[in-house]
Amino acid sequence: MASADTFPLVWDLDSLFPRPESAEFRELFDALQAELRTLVEAAEALPDPEPAAAGVWADFLKRWEDHLREASDIEAFIECHAAADPANAAVRQWEARLAAMRPLWRRVELAIELRLQGLAADAFETFLAAEGWFGQIRFYLEERRRFARLRLPAEQESLANE
Repeated sequence: MASADTFPLVWDLDSLFPRPESAEFRELFDALQAELRTLVEAAEALPDPEPAAAGVWADFLKRWEDHLREASDIEAFIECHAAADPANAAVRQWEARLAAMRPLWRRVELAIELRLQGLAADAFETFLAAEGWFGQIRFYLEERRRFARLRLPAEQESLANE
């Protein structure tokens, strides 16, 4: 068992990303936001989930996965800075900018769900079998399909989310 003095008691957050007050962090965050806007457009333009489109879906979902991983890392980084200095106004602004990204993340998930909405079980399995990588993210795709069944038809869902 590791002793308490094996690990530093204070984390060096600056080894993870540039400080939140820096221009470098702003550039990093702006790039994350720009990528999200691009992903929203790409999600809303996804073709129907058919075997012939599996490659397009795989490319998109890999970009989405990378984006979510980076966003999660940045969010944890900002939260650690907020915990270290709750009065830091710059960190609170980054928290607000992150919160403003959540509706765009939901739009991506909504677009995926609407594409999967009417897909029959056998068509879904055929689609999954068309791309080997889908086996690694099967749970995610199944979950999106489950959520899709709870949604309104696409036209009504669009009205409800405007």
